[in-house]
Amino acid sequence: MAEATYVTDIVERTRLEILFAIKERIGELTRDAEAPVQLQKVIIRDGGSSHRDSVRYFEVNNLYVDENNCLCGDLVCKGARFDDDVLFGKSIEDLAIDDLKLILDALYGNNWSIDQSYSDFGMAGKPSGLSALFFEKFTGITRALRRGA
Repeated sequence: MAEATYVTDIVERTRLEILFAIKERIGELTRDAEAPVQLQKVIIRDGGSSHRDSVRYFEVNNLYVDENNCLCGDLVCKGARFDDDVLFGKSIEDLAIDDLKLILDALYGNNWSIDQSYSDFGMAGKPSGLSALFFEKFTGITRALRRGA
């Protein structure tokens, strides 16, 4: 019984680490602006709530971290019967590890873009020159401190 609890703790810690990595990557891509990251070709599963419900598949279109530091996304249901089902701003922090890993892989691959029309997003606030060097070093230190290193 103790081994099962230990394995469950390891799985949950791994899920939380992937979730943290997704949030960090979104912050890097958007430079902590309010712009969502638009994903392409990322399909996740949503299990049914009863034995009569079937597994539904959703495509994650927009991904962002809300003001409460919660990972959210706009989901479009895929499948013959559910094409009209769209969920805007749904919290996706409780997804399975496999689905979170798909999202993280997409963020490090070529299947993402950012809408340039957001006012907070752009090169105006990005440090350059010597200040950029110090900013990058400071960012790395604060990430290490937040992770408990």
